[in-house]
Amino acid sequence: MRLCEHDQMGEDDGYSTPEEAALSRWEPAANARVREVRMQRYRATVLVDTDLSDSLTVRCARRTDGRWEWTHESSA
Repeated sequence: MRLCEHDQMGEDDGYSTPEEAALSRWEPAANARVREVRMQRYRATVLVDTDLSDSLTVRCARRTDGRWEWTHESSA
């Protein structure tokens, strides 16, 4: 698994979608892509496939400003 140390925008900026948040910490070499998204009010579960590992489940949350952030990652 190859995650970047810091996401590209910075955690304070947030993301427009849970998909953007889920993909934000992957290095380009991982070729990360979204396979599935499940939304539940202010939370999203994003299934991410990469060339470097098995599928991973990334949990994201919508902040009070409407932007999304990565909150947790685990094996699928």
